[in-house]
Amino acid sequence: MWKKLKAVLELSRADHALLTAIAIIASYYYLTGSFSIPLELILVPVLLQLSVFIVNDIWDYRADLANNRVDRPLVRGDISLFEAKLWGIVLGLIALLLGLWKLPFHLLVFVIGVGVLSFLYNYKLKEMPFVGNVVVAFTMVAPFIYTMLYVGVMDRFLLLFSYAILFFGIAREIIKSIEDMEGDKKERKALTLPILVGIKEAKKIALVFWGIYLVLLAYLLLIAPEKLLLGAIFLGALYIAKEIWEIENSAQASKIKKHMLYLMFLGVLVLFLFKPFSL
Repeated sequence: MWKKLKAVLELSRADHALLTAIAIIASYYYLTGSFSIPLELILVPVLLQLSVFIVNDIWDYRADLANNRVDRPLVRGDISLFEAKLWGIVLGLIALLLGLWKLPFHLLVFVIGVGVLSFLYNYKLKEMPFVGNVVVAFTMVAPFIYTMLYVGVMDRFLLLFSYAILFFGIAREIIKSIEDMEGDKKERKALTLPILVGIKEAKKIALVFWGIYLVLLAYLLLIAPEKLLLGAIFLGALYIAKEIWEIENSAQASKIKKHMLYLMFLGVLVLFLFKPFSL
């Protein structure tokens, strides 16, 4: 029973869903100064995200086999394709029904829009050079926009923070494309950026977007009242820039992708520290 539950949590990327939930809570706290956030505001996007990741792994099954992605539960055989499809459908339906019941119309439209974009990414957009990278990066920014739409405030600091996350996300997704390029080439016949231009050029493009992220991060560091955590994030981002420059294979890309995820988690914590703060 525990093994099956563990497989579902891995399949649905529960750690990413947790990060989304934390991003929504942190944004809400930053904007309102309160932790009294409606539960459905968190559950609808989180459940939908869990469903999207499950569908992503179902569609990627053959490519993951080719890449020998034993970190994926479907490849290991910890969960069957039928069970994965069932979980994906159930979680998606719960998210949709809860959203119809509880969310304001404009928020529901936004969530469904992001969900449709995510499914289109899984189906086709991920095979297109650069387009798929931008789509995933936008979904990383979506929790912050979503919360601002709910509260009804377009906060300037949070908008700048969101722009930084967008460029962070584009760079990270290019690195992820390097990690997955062998399976994408053999099984999906995809034309992702690394397949189209090669690892050397792809990492240079990733560095351009990482550089923009660093510039925005430096600006936020200059204007922020509390600089310790942002300073640590900036130093970590500089180190990751060095790692990106040294990428030569998919194994290195996989390691750097994980480092980026840790950095993003620290970035979200910034919003808990900077309340009250406004530009």
